[in-house]
Amino acid sequence: AYFSGNHYRYSSRRLQEYHYEADSMAFRPREIGGLKGDGVQRTAQFASLLPTLLADEIENLAKDPSCTMTLNADTIIGGISRTALRAVRHLEGQERTASEAGMIFDSSTLLPVRLHYENSPGTVSEQTVDADYLTATVGDPAGCPALTEEQLIATYPDVFANYRRSNFRVESLPGNPMPEFALPTLTGERYSRLATDRFASPTLIVVLDPEGGFTGQFIDAVRQGVAQLPFAADIIWAFTGNHADTIESLTGPARLGETTLISARGLARDCGAATLPAALICRKDGRVADIIVGFNNNLAADVIQKTTVAGQ
Repeated sequence: AYFSGNHYRYSSRRLQEYHYEADSMAFRPREIGGLKGDGVQRTAQFASLLPTLLADEIENLAKDPSCTMTLNADTIIGGISRTALRAVRHLEGQERTASEAGMIFDSSTLLPVRLHYENSPGTVSEQTVDADYLTATVGDPAGCPALTEEQLIATYPDVFANYRRSNFRVESLPGNPMPEFALPTLTGERYSRLATDRFASPTLIVVLDPEGGFTGQFIDAVRQGVAQLPFAADIIWAFTGNHADTIESLTGPARLGETTLISARGLARDCGAATLPAALICRKDGRVADIIVGFNNNLAADVIQKTTVAGQ
C-alpha cells in the first residue's frame, strides 16, 4: 500500500513501512555503480502491475531494439471488444526468445484486463505469470477508496497488531538504554552486551542492510564524521545479512575501533529500525543519545554534531 508518502509492505510475518517524513531518500530514484534503482514505492512486489508502472514497461519495451511488438487495437476476446498487445524479446544476437508478454486492455478505458508473461520459455528456468484485473465501475468511489493508515489497520488488524515494526519507534530510543544483543562477528566469534553494560567510549551502532542502496555511502560518511571527532569513538557495524564476502566488500579491511557483526535482523527489530541504514549514537553509560535514520548528503556533519553531544 502506498499513499501520501507512506509505504507499507507485508510478507513472511514481517510488516515493513517507510515514511517520507522520516526518510525521504527511500522514495527517490538513485544510481549506484552505473545501475539505476527506483524508490521503495515502485519496487514492491507486484507494483509493476499497477497501470502507471505498466505504462512505463510498455514504453521501455518499445525502445528496446531486441523487442518486437504487435498491437491489435480492436479484437474480440470472450465476446467483448478488447485491445491486445504482444511483445517478444529475443536474446541479443540470437533468435531464441528471452521473454514474451501478452497484454489485454479494455477498449474504451485502456485499463488492463489481463496480463500473461512467459519468461525464459523452453528452458529449465521457464516461468509463467498471469494477472487478472477485477473490474470496477468507472467513477465509483467504492471501486477504489482513498487509503489511510486507519483504513489499513481496520482491514488488516492482525498484521498491524502482531508484526508491525514502525520506523518511528526508533525515535523513542534516545535517553533509554541500548537494547541488549548477542550477534556473531565476521570472524566467527560472538559479541554480546546487556542493556546495563557500559561502552569504553562513545559508540555508534550502525544497523545496515548489505543489499541496501545507500549502504556503502552511509559507511563512508559515518567514517568521515568519526575521523573528525575531537575524541575517540567506536563503531559497531551490524548487518542484517550474513554473506561475508558482500559485507567485507562494503566495509573493507578491519579498522581500529570498529567491530562488524552479522545476522542483525533481530537487533533492527528490537530497535524499531524498519528503515535502514540507521545509526544509534550511544554514550559511554550505554544509553542512546541520538539517532540518524536514512542517508542524507550532510550525514558526516550530523555524525560529528550528534556524537560530540554524546561524548560530553
